[in-house]
Amino acid sequence: MIRKTFSVIIAAVFLCVLSCSAIESTKPHKFIVDPPTYRSLAFRWIIEGDENLNSTVLVQYRKKDAKDWKFALPLTRIDGDMVDREHSPFKTGNLFSGSILELEPATSYEVQLTLSDSNGLHEEKTVEVSTRVPDDYFNPQKVLHLYPENYPGEILKPAYTDLHEVLSKLTGGTLVLIHPGTYFGTYEFLIGGSQNKPIILRGSPEGEAIFDGKNTDGKIFDVSGKSYIHFENLTMRNAHTAIKGNDADGIVVKNCTIFDVHYGITSFTKTHNWVIANNHIMGRVDDWSNRDRVKKKFGTCTGVIIDGIGHVVCYNTVHNFWDCVTISNLEEPEPWYEPHNMCIDFYNNNLYDAADDCIETDFSYYNVRVWNNKITNSHVGISTQPVYGGPVYIFRNAVYNVKIPLKLHNWPSGLLIFNNTFVGSERAFWSDPIWQNAKIMNNLFLGASSYSVATGSPDERSVLDYNGYFKIPGQEKVFKWSTDNRKTWFRMSDLSEFYDKTGQEAHGSMVDFSIFNNVKMPVEGTTYDPSTIDLSLSGKSNAINAGTYIPNITDHYSGSAPDLGFLEYGADPPHYGQFEYFVY
Repeated sequence: MIRKTFSVIIAAVFLCVLSCSAIESTKPHKFIVDPPTYRSLAFRWIIEGDENLNSTVLVQYRKKDAKDWKFALPLTRIDGDMVDREHSPFKTGNLFSGSILELEPATSYEVQLTLSDSNGLHEEKTVEVSTRVPDDYFNPQKVLHLYPENYPGEILKPAYTDLHEVLSKLTGGTLVLIHPGTYFGTYEFLIGGSQNKPIILRGSPEGEAIFDGKNTDGKIFDVSGKSYIHFENLTMRNAHTAIKGNDADGIVVKNCTIFDVHYGITSFTKTHNWVIANNHIMGRVDDWSNRDRVKKKFGTCTGVIIDGIGHVVCYNTVHNFWDCVTISNLEEPEPWYEPHNMCIDFYNNNLYDAADDCIETDFSYYNVRVWNNKITNSHVGISTQPVYGGPVYIFRNAVYNVKIPLKLHNWPSGLLIFNNTFVGSERAFWSDPIWQNAKIMNNLFLGASSYSVATGSPDERSVLDYNGYFKIPGQEKVFKWSTDNRKTWFRMSDLSEFYDKTGQEAHGSMVDFSIFNNVKMPVEGTTYDPSTIDLSLSGKSNAINAGTYIPNITDHYSGSAPDLGFLEYGADPPHYGQFEYFVY
């Protein structure tokens, strides 16, 4: 019944359509199919008019030649919000934007998008779009072998002992098989490959191939300006940066171990279609909770920094940095119609011991997706500082022992935050009350001190509902909310009062730590072993069946309604970090 009635309630719940006196017809303009990733498709539909914001774009999809259509979330309405007002003001455009989530790689889908408004507009677009094909099937045109000096085993020809000499002989389609041993030095690539003929450096299955930077203040591998280079099954250590790739498309880093570095993998210019998958990346931060000491000693060291369009960061373990994985900061935002950071996926990563942020979606434009990540021990869990229209999808993440689980700063706009479990070491949900156009539903928020919620939104389109909250024992007031950037605060003792004064949480719940099997309130500054933290629901949890159906997010719920938090009761938890045998 919930699924059948979705089309009726969809506008009210997810788009929060406003009523205003000005009425102007919606005029469809440019429809854009954005670059796909392995698991996601993305679309934008630029429009004119619609000053009363009563238009919607419903989305249905199915595998090519399948019979039945499925609902995805409707596209998010973006309508000229002013973002980052105090620092670098940016005005979003007039458009719709959105994704279809958790699809199968290398698969064709039919997608039907229906734009309509109350003035009689009805326009459909039906497109056939395929998710990206993994880069696993590669037949090299030539194979070169790299061995350490005095290698004791059989040596295959053509063989080399100096990677610099090998780099001078590369052509597109070359596989360099790197045999076990330690190689000292730094390397700058002279050429790149192409999409169909990449250059691959691959550690052989015989044993560990180690590249030691000899404590360089530079990069072990510099691929800047050289595209389609793959690093597979390698160990990199003892350097300022393991891999840097400005102005390089199609870089792949897979099944590698990177440690004792200031930066792991970095790009600071607009690049396309990087894949960073199934790696273990460890920094030099030795006490993540002492932020002042970390900042003074290490600065803003980071595990992964990406920049541009179409990137995938998945199944990595990243820890002991200032930030674990981030989108590169922009000095100046580009116009909304020339987007920079978009169509990026972060999923199934195991991230912990970060002095600042575990995941930064800062400076993203459209269709950034963050799901199925495990986050433990950090100052900030997931940051949106700012977002230039969105949507940024944040769903089914498990977050524990984080001072600020969600950082919604600098007037971000376009946030879809569903079915996460946030267990904070301070307040469960607190941020500047200046975020816009956000839907926050089916989440669990449990903190260790003060208010459960201390934030707010000036935007009537922002919705909190169907979330579960923990009241700190002895804390009289539970909710603190502002709609005017801290000039006025509402302070409320329970959900009923919260709803009466703000219109938020008509269907919220109060929960406590008994909803979990064996999880206690975190103590700020304590380091917990991520492998021991299990945030799945216990059988006696009142978070079970307490949520609402959200298409493409809760399609597989098992009870009378979806559960709150990152995982349905009784379901197997996601795999976080590396697989021994990795598939996308």
